[in-house]
Amino acid sequence: MAVKYLSLVRNSSQLKSLVSNSIWSILASIMQRGNIFLVNIIIARMIDAELFGQYSLLKSTIQVFELSLGIAFGLSMTKFISEHRYITNKKNIDINRIIKTNLYSSAFLSLILFGILELSSNYFANSILNKPELLNLFRISIFYVLFSNIVQCFIGILKGDENFKGIFKFSFITGILNLFTVSILTFYFSLTGAVVALVLFSLFQLTTYLISVSKRNNFIQVLTNQKIIIDFKLIKKFNLPAILSGLAAPPAIWYINLSLSQTENGFIQLAHFNAAYLIFAVIVFVPISISDAIFPLFSKYISRTEKFKQFFLANLLLIFALATMVSLVPLVFPELLMSLFGKEFIAGGDSLRYLAIAAIFSSLLTVLGKFNATINKMWMNLSFNMFWAGLLVLSSIYFVDQGAVGISKAYLTAYAILFAVQFTYSMKKIK
Repeated sequence: MAVKYLSLVRNSSQLKSLVSNSIWSILASIMQRGNIFLVNIIIARMIDAELFGQYSLLKSTIQVFELSLGIAFGLSMTKFISEHRYITNKKNIDINRIIKTNLYSSAFLSLILFGILELSSNYFANSILNKPELLNLFRISIFYVLFSNIVQCFIGILKGDENFKGIFKFSFITGILNLFTVSILTFYFSLTGAVVALVLFSLFQLTTYLISVSKRNNFIQVLTNQKIIIDFKLIKKFNLPAILSGLAAPPAIWYINLSLSQTENGFIQLAHFNAAYLIFAVIVFVPISISDAIFPLFSKYISRTEKFKQFFLANLLLIFALATMVSLVPLVFPELLMSLFGKEFIAGGDSLRYLAIAAIFSSLLTVLGKFNATINKMWMNLSFNMFWAGLLVLSSIYFVDQGAVGISKAYLTAYAILFAVQFTYSMKKIK
């Protein structure tokens, strides 16, 4: 397999592009995930574990809507823009119509969500979160939804154009601004400052990525041209299942965080789990970065079945090797890594061990998900995500009494079972 892959890549005119994209994608991910990691360490050390648990619950609540909308439209941008770059008959894809459809749809749905969340904020704070004192912070945090969904569309455009260097540059700029903003606001205003900094970060991103994307040929004209109409067929075929797929998992994750927060010492347990999960996100960043760089190239080989199969399997093997190597550190030294967040977090070491193993399966599933997107099986992605969400909820109900460790076990169980099912499906489709 490795020999076939090397032969395929060596003879490919896209070798230079693949290597360059992978490097810049990894560097961008280092900036993005590293920034998130450092920011949360700063917040955790400036406020106690109880408040950090409340911050984690607020953040997971609003990110439900970012993950369901923004990433779905961003994926659509990447897929169709990259296909437009590689296909011979470019008349088959109206790329301007696709860009306008995704941006307008994302902005429209984000505004609707913002209105719904604002109108229901009292209910959320009092009845769901059971924390009336978080009402004003919840109202502030929903601005994040408004900004971040559109940001994901802009990032999708840059990925489709294979402008990973641009993503790195703007990740660096916004990351530095974010570190200063979080440090100052959290130091002076505690939890309130941390939430305001989160919203400001999404605004920084929106501004910088808009500047980058606006330099694209005819971008502004595309958005304002009334002759370019919204493509509802695209929404039905690709965006709708992608959105529903995104809606499947985040609510389950949010429900689990909420359930954990309501156990004995719940917010402290949630703080431990969230710290471990942040390290989990660092573990998977290299595999996901390479997966992002490879995704546009799937379109190049999709019409050549045997090479497509070789390319797919070899990259799956590559991701497995990378994820396994990176996971070894948290498996062996979990308490040391958790201590970065403060002495209160060392007790969450066992939780990190289970998440480190889960990270291997999660990394592999990113490749399988992009495989389905390439072959236009977005409705299957929806089915798999719903299956995973169901597994996660059921597993968490069984394990939640064990606190943060139990929730980590639930994640490992759900990821492992989904990988077995989805890998079997992918192998059948690729034959």
